[in-house]
Amino acid sequence: MTHSSIEIRFNNKGKKLGVFATDFIPKGTVIYTIDYVDLLLSKISGTNSVDSITEKTKLFNHKENPNSMTTAYGFNIAIQDIQDGEEITEDLRIYPLISSGIPVLESEELKTIDNLIIYALKEIREVRQPLFEYISPIIMTAVNRFFVDIKYYRSLHGLIRN
Repeated sequence: MTHSSIEIRFNNKGKKLGVFATDFIPKGTVIYTIDYVDLLLSKISGTNSVDSITEKTKLFNHKENPNSMTTAYGFNIAIQDIQDGEEITEDLRIYPLISSGIPVLESEELKTIDNLIIYALKEIREVRQPLFEYISPIIMTAVNRFFVDIKYYRSLHGLIRN
């Protein structure tokens, strides 16, 4: 499920599709989440929900200093304010880690991304969240545990398989 204030269109060079804000999106806003339909379709098709995230977010273009990130909670969050008309970008180097537990980024880079996500998560209760109703209760419980104690944060770094 995607946020209502985004659209898919060609970038200003007209050569590449991207995801763009159609209104101001504050830091901490959930931009995309796996919803129950995605989960059901992934079970029927035999894929996992991670594949669903990867498929749905293919149009987010890569930037090493992005304005949004996919979290280990299964949703994408604005890690900074995104202006009306601005392209929504991600650091796509995290996807091998999310899908297979194999990191492409160095440990310090992952920690930096985790810190950006933590700062954005701290804003999650302060901004309007039209997608909250589509996030599973299990995930919302995990997010709420983060607010009780930061040790419960689900880090990207923690997805690394040995």
